[in-house]
Amino acid sequence: MREMEIHGAYSPSTYQSRFGSWNDAICQAGLTPNSRTRPKYSDAELLSDIQTLANSLGRTPTREDMRERGTHSPSTYLERFGSWQTAVKEAGLTPRTRGVKVSEDELLRALSELAESLDRIPTSTEMAEQGRFSPSTYRRRFGSWNEAIERAELSETFDKSTPRRFSNQEMRDEIRRMAGVLGRSPTSTEMDELGEYSAATYRRRFGSWVNALADAGLCQDRLKRSDSARIDERTLLDELRHLATELEHSPTAEEMWKRGSHSPKTYLDRYGTWNAALEAAGLETRHSRRDGIENRELVLGLRRLAKILSHVPQRKEMEEQGPFSGMTYYNHFGSWQNAVDVAGLDAGTGRNEPTIRAYCNVCCRALSQPLARIEANGKITCSSDCGAICGESTIRFDTDVLGRTESRDDTFSRLAALIDSDTISVPDVLLYLRHSIDIVRSGFNSAVHGNHYVTVNGDLIEVKSQNSSRRFLVKTGTVDELVDQIETVQRRSIASFDGTNPTEDDHANSTNG
Repeated sequence: MREMEIHGAYSPSTYQSRFGSWNDAICQAGLTPNSRTRPKYSDAELLSDIQTLANSLGRTPTREDMRERGTHSPSTYLERFGSWQTAVKEAGLTPRTRGVKVSEDELLRALSELAESLDRIPTSTEMAEQGRFSPSTYRRRFGSWNEAIERAELSETFDKSTPRRFSNQEMRDEIRRMAGVLGRSPTSTEMDELGEYSAATYRRRFGSWVNALADAGLCQDRLKRSDSARIDERTLLDELRHLATELEHSPTAEEMWKRGSHSPKTYLDRYGTWNAALEAAGLETRHSRRDGIENRELVLGLRRLAKILSHVPQRKEMEEQGPFSGMTYYNHFGSWQNAVDVAGLDAGTGRNEPTIRAYCNVCCRALSQPLARIEANGKITCSSDCGAICGESTIRFDTDVLGRTESRDDTFSRLAALIDSDTISVPDVLLYLRHSIDIVRSGFNSAVHGNHYVTVNGDLIEVKSQNSSRRFLVKTGTVDELVDQIETVQRRSIASFDGTNPTEDDHANSTNG
């Protein structure tokens, strides 16, 4: 088993969980089990190694700790004691309870201890190699690695003005590590999304991404989507189940990246989201404190950072200065560039300055404006009139939006097209109208949508925020008109697909009626 642990494609525990024992797996493969009955190590030696590792770590070690820092393989303990938890108990230690989180104070204390030992602010790589906890733990608990640094108040103790410069060798090692994870040379996009350093850093250091690959002894693979598509679904789902068995919980995308045989991007390409892949594998979906974040909030956060930076943010900048982690955007949108596109951000080329292409927060007209026009809340308005309405505590749709600068029919037509599409409801008015339409169609008098209360009072619908005094009012008759307009849009869409003329059909139906 030790040789499989070191040289094999899968861990011995994966074979044990699938076949019952290592020897049963050997027999299934048509091989003869090793007949040696005398163990190479005594139980006392194995348990002593757990105790030694516990003293070194200052806590009960995990299987991952033993794999990375111990003398023996975790599979040795599984074979000898039946499970890692049993071995820990036999060593006189208290097993780490699943589901009990390490306190934030303990995480910050471990971060400060590592900083003191290095005499500077540590990188996430150094935490992974020398620290007590995984960098991913810090990102999940604090939102980003830099936010954890700030919470630990390391900037006040250590000089950030002279950041550590990564050596070329460290950058070569990272690009080779990525190649090992992916089974091929990484693309620059994958490096941005999953790597320790950005592709831009490699380009600045080596002149180009291709040069960086060559310097690391790698070549640029021409991997097409069809190559990824060759991996059959059963193989992908089996790998998820194998990893879940080994981890004793549903794996995260980051755990697949670090320990799995396939890239998380392969699963995202195939299933759309990580949780959809877990569901397809029959595993419990992952839930974290950030699962409740809507795409709308992520888009607004990205726009707010763009306004602060005066340019389209990179993923690393979001990690360092933004409200959410880069991995959160990756999980929601599939890639960082997809998130940037959905937010309507355009970096510009040549003399063209960065712009935002979005919809007015009030009248929902399409806009193309400089990043400076983005408001502090990430939203944008087309005029001072809309800006003034946006600042009011109550928006009255019938008087504040309808018929202000265009005909009522034109406004309805534009809004109906947006509501019928899969456009993210970033403009407040678009979000409120969707809530109003939902309650009219449901037939209920009240409902809760996210952090909004929606109520019907006579001929008036009110959408009120749970977090503020902000209100949106619209007449039920207006919503009925909008629903009719949406249905017209849908009929036209269907007609354009099958070649019929909806106007003539509608006229014939009304005549026959």
